[in-house]
Order: sequence, then structure tokens, then C-alpha cells
Amino acid sequence: MRAAAYCLQCSISDPGLPEAPEIAGTPDTISRVPGPDLRDSMRRLPWPLAGLLVIAGCVLGIPAIFLSESAAGVIAVLISAPVVEELFKPFGVYLLLARWPGTVSRQSSIAALAGLAGLSFGLFESALYVFVYQPDGVGESYALFRFTIPVALHITASTVFGFGVNRQAFRALSVGDLPSRRSWTFIVSAMLIHAVYNIAVTVLAFL
Repeated sequence: MRAAAYCLQCSISDPGLPEAPEIAGTPDTISRVPGPDLRDSMRRLPWPLAGLLVIAGCVLGIPAIFLSESAAGVIAVLISAPVVEELFKPFGVYLLLARWPGTVSRQSSIAALAGLAGLSFGLFESALYVFVYQPDGVGESYALFRFTIPVALHITASTVFGFGVNRQAFRALSVGDLPSRRSWTFIVSAMLIHAVYNIAVTVLAFL
């Protein structure tokens, strides 16, 4: 028994034996070193700045307002406003997911930010209709309508649209594929909600 222990001690302390290469850092620290993809996914933007980005991003949906005004009949009601506005309103959300993907990880958070874009766009659009398109002034009832019902419509449609926007959809589009059926369901639903609202308002205007 003593002989076996002596032989084992000699084999460990023998300088002729090759030593195992040292690895810098502990196993825990090595496993936590993020690769390029992981570092990209960890980029975050503070929530106040994220909100400002989303609000500013909805400005790109403003040309759709003028497109709606210049379009005629069915095109304005069914295509220019529902499709173009819903696609462009959440531009800030697109930018946030592309540049700072770590900011939002839940689908509900993305939808909430899209709703914020809808709120901002709706308020700007209503101000445009009340103060620019009607320079001679409008009645209180019209102003109240513009700053309530249409704004609520934009919040609702944009929030629904936001449930169809995520990094998986971006990845699919980047390789030439279509987003999932779930994403398309929310995106198309948001456009249909907007279109139905436009049809209802147009019909009521002629009654």
C-alpha cells in the first residue's frame, strides 16, 4: 500500500511529465463570454429613449395622411390609409428591434410600443385635421370626435399590428421567407380593423 502511494506521488511530481495547458479564467467565466450574436441580442436602449424613438418613428406614417387625402374613393378608404399607415406607423419599433433587440423581449411589450406609436400618430393626424385642414376653425363636437374616436382606432389597430411584429418575422424577411401565419394574422387583422372603421365613417358621413 505504501509502495503504491509512493509510486503515485512520484508520477505526479515527476518534472518529465507534460503538464496540462492552463486555460485563462474559470469555467464559469469562460461559459459566460458572449459571442457576436449574443452580444447583438443584449444591446439595450433605456425605456425613456425607446419611447421617444417609437414616437419619432411614427412620423414616417404621416405621408400616408396626404396620400389618403390625394387618393380617391375606394383606394383611399381600403388601401392607402389602412395598409400604408399601419405599415409605417411602427417604424420606430422596427428600428428598436433591429438595433437594440435586448430592449424588448416580450411580445406584449412590442405590442404596447406599437400602441404608443398609434397614439402619437393619431394625435398628430387629428391636430392636422383640426388645425390645418380646417383653418377657419371647427366645432367643438368635431374636435372632440377627432381627438377621441380616430385616436382610439389608431391605438387599437397599432397594438394588434404589434402582436405580429417580432425578431422572428424580421429574420424570415431577411432570408426571403414570409413571416409566420401568426404574424400575418395580426398584421392583416390590424389593416382590416382600420379599413372597417374607414368604411363606417364614410357611410355615416353620407347619412
